[in-house]
Amino acid sequence: MYDISYFTYKEVQEYNDFLTRMTNSQSPAFFKEPVGEDFWFPNNTSGGYAIFAHTDNEIAATCFLTGRSVCSGNKEILAYEIGGTNTSPNHQRKGLFTKLVKKAVEIAFENRDIALIYGTPNDRSGPGYRKLGFAFTDFPNSKLLIFPKLLRLIIRKLTDRKPSEIIFLKKKRDNENRLSTQEISLTEYVNETKDFTRLNCSSEHYLLNRLSTSKSSLESKSRRFFKHNGEKGTYHFALVNYPLQYLNLILVSEYFYNGKIDHSGHCFKYLKFIAKKFYENFDGIYIKSVASENNRFFSFLKFGYITHRNLPICYLFSENYKNEIQLEELTSVFQMTDCDIG
Repeated sequence: MYDISYFTYKEVQEYNDFLTRMTNSQSPAFFKEPVGEDFWFPNNTSGGYAIFAHTDNEIAATCFLTGRSVCSGNKEILAYEIGGTNTSPNHQRKGLFTKLVKKAVEIAFENRDIALIYGTPNDRSGPGYRKLGFAFTDFPNSKLLIFPKLLRLIIRKLTDRKPSEIIFLKKKRDNENRLSTQEISLTEYVNETKDFTRLNCSSEHYLLNRLSTSKSSLESKSRRFFKHNGEKGTYHFALVNYPLQYLNLILVSEYFYNGKIDHSGHCFKYLKFIAKKFYENFDGIYIKSVASENNRFFSFLKFGYITHRNLPICYLFSENYKNEIQLEELTSVFQMTDCDIG
């Protein structure tokens, strides 16, 4: 009933021709955005695959592999991130997730240089990956947090307005010049952060492409980059508008503190400062961090954040590379640009 087709990152024309034949490739009911719009794989010089289950004229399910060059100590090993698994409501409960992930694993490990497949599943896809033999870091404190603007959320709830219909004007703040924050260019950001610790150390071309595009359907599609000289050191931030359900959030694609990930909490203060100074129409800040508090009400009252969901990392090693990477590295240096969320 279903065929499986897949395309490498070099087969862009064939990929586009396939999408043209599929009647639902632009369907917002199935995809968050049209398939392939700003998707990473055609632009990734580290390789990648787009894998589809389909009928003669309709996409039933999707799965993507994107090439990664992963840091492991002083070594670089080749890996694929797996993600973008999605099944059309018209074709669910047909085992398509299982078929596509199995196909993805087969394709990935045909290359004996590939050491690892990893992904960041949500609550729906996580059990499926477990059944297929993927292990999990099982690091429950790695979470996606929202620092909301409470008044906007209340108005949104009461008026049922869409993000673009609520506009708060920026207010001038007397303390804006007390802290040294500057917006910098993409080139400056890459030059200043390319030697910092990332899980993904793919080519500079890929990093530039990954940081300069976004899957956001909002008016502004480009990331903005900031450098902040705070009391404790220098911070770098890569931020992008990110729609999450009915919310218009500022997603923290990356943040660094003097070359290392900072979990001290200082970055939250500076992020709020940057958001207030440089952004107008947003409902909160969205960031991956470590949070031990599970009570939403208490965490908001004490720390100002709400937990959206956990961010587990699943992984599957090639038989040839089981001892090439320490699992702690997957969580300790993981940035949002290392996964399809950011």
